[in-house]
Amino acid sequence: MAKKLIFCLFLFFFMFGCSTDENNMDLNEGTDYYYETGNKFILSGHQKIKAGDFAGATEDFTKAIEELPEYAYAYGFRAFAKQQAGDLPGALIDINKAIEMKDSIGEFYIWRAGIYKDMGDDNSMNINFEKAAELKKTEAK
Repeated sequence: MAKKLIFCLFLFFFMFGCSTDENNMDLNEGTDYYYETGNKFILSGHQKIKAGDFAGATEDFTKAIEELPEYAYAYGFRAFAKQQAGDLPGALIDINKAIEMKDSIGEFYIWRAGIYKDMGDDNSMNINFEKAAELKKTEAK
């Protein structure tokens, strides 16, 4: 029963929470984050993710972090690039940092759930989906 609930929550977020590609990240928003921050590395990192250059994207997001160390999304984006490159421990470190910086962003918990899924840790995956659902519910009020 709990697995069905988690799966339904995941589908809800996937369909209504954000527009995503098959990798659970809205790559069309790269320009939005660029305009929000003015950081060229945010934009180029997203472009490299679209092109499948995850190592290059990781480098760009690292440069963005150097310029904007308080911008939690830069850590989240780098986590995503590392996850796609297969560096799951590195991705987990980065997404944990993003959550530590800004724990009210449901997307971060969804991204962390994806990392845990790739690591084969279904329990942690479910906990993160539940936290994302809780945040979404609070946001809707």
